[in-house]
Amino acid sequence: MAAFRFRSRRLLAVVTAVSTLLALPQTARAADAAPTHIQIEADRLDHDPLQQRVTASGQVRVTRGEEMTLEADEVSFQPVTRTLDAQGQVRMRYGADQFQARQLQIDPRQRRGRMEGGLVDMAGPGGRGTAETVILHDPNTLTLEQATFTNCDCTPAPWVIESDRILVDRARNQATARNVTLRLHGAPIAYTPWWRHPVGRVRQSGLLTPSFSLSGSNGFEADIPFYWNIAPDRDATFTAHPTTRRGTMGKMQYRYLGAGYGGDLETHGIYDTKEERYRGLSLVNHRHQLDDWRVRLRLEHSQTRDFINDFEQKLVDDSTRYLESHLVTDRLWSGDGFFTGLEAGSNWFQDLTTTTSRNTVQQLPFARLTDSRVLGPADSDWLLDSTLRYDNFFQTSGDVTHRLDMAPVIGYMRPLHIGRFNAQLGLRETAYEVSGTPTQAGGHPDATRHREAGLVNLRLDGHLERIILRPPRQGDRYRAFKHTIEPAVQYTLNAVNGQGDVPNYDSSLTATSTDPVLRSFTATNLFATNLYPGLDRISGGHWLSYGVTNRLLGRRSKGDEVRELASFTIGQRFAPAGHQDYQRDHALSDLVSSLTFFASDRWTLKTDSRYDPHWGTFRAADVILGLENPRRDFALKDKLELGFNLDRQEGEDSIQDALLASDLGLTPTWRWTQRLNYSLEQNGMKSWRTGLAYIHDCWSVEFLAGRRLSADTAEHGGGFAGFLITFQGLGGYGVN
Repeated sequence: MAAFRFRSRRLLAVVTAVSTLLALPQTARAADAAPTHIQIEADRLDHDPLQQRVTASGQVRVTRGEEMTLEADEVSFQPVTRTLDAQGQVRMRYGADQFQARQLQIDPRQRRGRMEGGLVDMAGPGGRGTAETVILHDPNTLTLEQATFTNCDCTPAPWVIESDRILVDRARNQATARNVTLRLHGAPIAYTPWWRHPVGRVRQSGLLTPSFSLSGSNGFEADIPFYWNIAPDRDATFTAHPTTRRGTMGKMQYRYLGAGYGGDLETHGIYDTKEERYRGLSLVNHRHQLDDWRVRLRLEHSQTRDFINDFEQKLVDDSTRYLESHLVTDRLWSGDGFFTGLEAGSNWFQDLTTTTSRNTVQQLPFARLTDSRVLGPADSDWLLDSTLRYDNFFQTSGDVTHRLDMAPVIGYMRPLHIGRFNAQLGLRETAYEVSGTPTQAGGHPDATRHREAGLVNLRLDGHLERIILRPPRQGDRYRAFKHTIEPAVQYTLNAVNGQGDVPNYDSSLTATSTDPVLRSFTATNLFATNLYPGLDRISGGHWLSYGVTNRLLGRRSKGDEVRELASFTIGQRFAPAGHQDYQRDHALSDLVSSLTFFASDRWTLKTDSRYDPHWGTFRAADVILGLENPRRDFALKDKLELGFNLDRQEGEDSIQDALLASDLGLTPTWRWTQRLNYSLEQNGMKSWRTGLAYIHDCWSVEFLAGRRLSADTAEHGGGFAGFLITFQGLGGYGVN
């Protein structure tokens, strides 16, 4: 039957022009003008000239250049049709794809064939699948019958998509199936009549994974998003958000990106059946680079002030009371010894605490020019800083104020043997023109006002250091530390006149307040030259600020880089009689301090405090004790933070809160997170959240419970409980 039989233990037969090697008919050679370059390596080769078939057996290896590798117990090759039939322990690599099967028939040239009992592992993020039958249509298309599919690389995969028929089309970047069951460790947990999933990293239009939530004010909620891949540089997401208590909300997000520009637009809207009115929130972000000019646009608008409390959203801070919109352009010029910056634009505010923003102060337009340059040669110690600013404040009620501010400052810096000396001499001229009767004008409507202020600021910084050698331990080398003492003293004089009659627009925390608000006095702004934020108020008078900082630098462990191990700053201000308005009529201010201490690679202590020496009590304090414990057998680090917050304001109730935040690994796969905010003065829990999570390489589940802190706890927020399941490559399902 066989014309040739090769008995070598390992024999290499190259079937390139197979008709020549195996004496096939001339007609076959004529039809084979383009050789297939198939190489067969086996323990045994048999040739049947009647059937025109070559059969290889015993550790068979077939290659087609670097494109394909096939291994099996037995392989039959038809040179005329160029098809391969493989059986028994079939393993094939085609490109970067991997296949396994009991039986395989394939045309290697066109990658067309059929597999029985197959396993498919597609390159990159293409996923893995098993099937009773795999039909290879072409290099990009295949069908899996009686199949499973997963994005998990684990064996066995903890979760799979199961369907009678799954079609994979990599040219269209999708896998589709009908009557799909999601199984987790073999148990069915979800079903969908139709399913589509991308098999590459290219974005694709289609339904995204829905999410679910449960809240006290809205009842049961769901997000059902649809993604539209408009173009490589544009996309949009449309989401239906039904609720059981307020109706159905619609959400839309549009993103775009181009050469030198980009941005996004997002809006949420609902006709609230509970309140019988339309409610919504919109946000626009745009950035643009025009040669050397930069343009930034942001628009924020809410139909009702309580929208951000009633509905879960991530467009704006859910604790804000002012929405801010702005359009700003800026440019920077720089050269040897100078830089100049120009910024211009507008600011628009929406007051969420009122039913109308008619009296809210708006800023349209404003322009600011800043310049800094060295006076004299490049190595000169003299510097000139200048600011020129124009602002137009108005209210839609008709009140308008123009403000022009000019502030040149000459600075001098001189290095010393143990520190440096800095001096500043400045002048600020601010002019106002008021039209109407704005509350910020201080009862002087339709008037022109101005204010002058002079600045003298002298500061001396010292720097002392010493090296500390620690004795060696167990034969180790000496460990060296550097201890620095950095004292500083500063004299500030602000000579101000005519300030009581000028408007006040930006030296307070609220846009409608007529009372200026001081900055919170901390170790960070101990040496500030103006105790107010904004331009409309300047802290007149003179005072002396002094403080000292101690630092310890070294290596925390052997071989570690040199870093700061501890830092402690303490300071105070002194003001003579007649200049103590900002210190409650005391010569000495509160004592402010700040401490950062790294006890080890694991423990960190941070504190900020303000102590009143006249009443012998702390006015403010923030303390955080942190633990970070990296364990090699855990995928994530353990973190624990214990905190305390104290804030005593003049004439107001004090706030004392205890804080706890933790993220702890109970086992290599189970984690417990916790966050608590406890009110010490009310002896009650303000907010808390706890979660127990199981984290796997391919999926995770988290059980959640807690109470949200919101603006009006009688109407919004409240307790919640639920769970969230996430599958790698699919998204999340659940309630949270």
